[in-house]
Amino acid sequence: MGTPKSRLVEHQRLALDFMLDTLGLRPAYEEISWLPETQALQEAVAALELDDVMREANTESNGGKP
Repeated sequence: MGTPKSRLVEHQRLALDFMLDTLGLRPAYEEISWLPETQALQEAVAALELDDVMREANTESNGGKP
């Protein structure tokens, strides 16, 4: 048995799939294909944040000079 949250999410997904099927629409599973792009963006943001932190630390250690 899954956690209450995962059961709720699964129930919502099934309900949405049913509603879309009733309307003759296909579920949009493209979100799965977004995962690599999303992960790449998250890694880029993390790298930029680390770079910013390193620059700030370097500036502070040099007495405010870049």
